[in-house]
Amino acid sequence: MKAVILYDTKHGTSAEAAAEIAKGLEDGARLAALADARAVGDIVLAECDLIVVGGPIYFGQWSKRALAFISSHEEDFRGKRLALFAVGNLVSEGAETVKAALPAGISAKGLPIGWFGGRMAGQRLSWGERLIVKMVSKAPQPSRNFDPEAARAFGVELSRS
Repeated sequence: MKAVILYDTKHGTSAEAAAEIAKGLEDGARLAALADARAVGDIVLAECDLIVVGGPIYFGQWSKRALAFISSHEEDFRGKRLALFAVGNLVSEGAETVKAALPAGISAKGLPIGWFGGRMAGQRLSWGERLIVKMVSKAPQPSRNFDPEAARAFGVELSRS
């Protein structure tokens, strides 16, 4: 099986999740950051059996770059296995946030969506991000730390299905 994992990342957690998913896939996968136009341009989706796209959830919104990639390649996904993933801290976010962001044609397919938690501690946050985190943290919300084992298990699941 030829697989590719395309991801958007700002602070590195999505890249780490993509690497763990690739470890779980029996035959591995090619990894490409969506921000790297050259690497993404070198991928021929028609040659891939499995396409995994993922990125972070920030403040209730799934990655704009991942969403733009999916929206612009809907035709390329026909006849292909497609899976999605997200990382993010808040328990209230996750697979449902990703599903709600998808174009109707993609959302209706019932795709596998992995969600692996997130990481804020030790991150270099911008002034705006720090302000928003401070505001959000005043209202206690359950959070979930990044779980690399869950990402690897998602890869194993994808290789078996």
